Amino acid sequence: MFITNIFVMFFKRNLKLTLSLSIGTSVLFLWITYFFPNLDEVDALVFTKAWPPLAKSLFGDPLTGFSTLEGWLNLQIFHMTIWMISGGLISLLSTEVITKEIETRKIDLILSFSLKRSQLIVSRFLASLVLLLILQFFILIGIYGGILLCNGKFRLVIIYAMIAGIPLYLTIGSITLLMGLFFRQIPTLVICWTFFSISFAVEEVFSKISPIFSKLSPLCLFHYYKSGDILIRNIFSWADIITLLVISMIVLIFSIFVFREKDVLI
Repeated sequence: MFITNIFVMFFKRNLKLTLSLSIGTSVLFLWITYFFPNLDEVDALVFTKAWPPLAKSLFGDPLTGFSTLEGWLNLQIFHMTIWMISGGLISLLSTEVITKEIETRKIDLILSFSLKRSQLIVSRFLASLVLLLILQFFILIGIYGGILLCNGKFRLVIIYAMIAGIPLYLTIGSITLLMGLFFRQIPTLVICWTFFSISFAVEEVFSKISPIFSKLSPLCLFHYYKSGDILIRNIFSWADIITLLVISMIVLIFSIFVFREKDVLI
């Protein structure tokens, strides 16, 4: 199911975009990490007590966020920023797998070669995964660069938090890939990111203020990605990682099935 040439061509086509985003994100996260305020808990409490509960739910707990480095990284990077950047990249790459080829009317030419549809999806999605890992590598360099500039110490828990995020990004990518079989590139991105944003809001905000939404929480992707638990409370859940990996694989396999069996409108 894996074709090296398809993998390499897709990888090279999107490498420049990935490197540009990776370098920019690395510099941004280095800057954010370097400016950790390092307040004591009393000052942090005074500074953050005016924050409304809604803001604390949406952006993360500001108390630990201003008094511990792990809390700061969770507040400024891992709670929202990193998954939006990483998810945005994998979503865009996922629309390049099939959707853009359909939109530009190149899909017939590609499939005219001795190439199975499943091979096309698997090879390009794996290339997207490698590009995503390049972004994660640069993010790690930026964060640890900021820690070194602050004369901080190596924190393995940051790597754990990054590992926990990868299944989430793969799930975002596989869902975007599936939706891209039915819609054009821009509508696909709009529909998917509306869904991801609502899922995040339900998990982080509405489930905390309404019993109805709390029952829907296990249906949200972000129910299985808890950066605060990892960074602040040192709770690492393999069950959450496996759950997201299973979801992403199911959606990917279903996408392959749909693409193999359905006549794609051009």
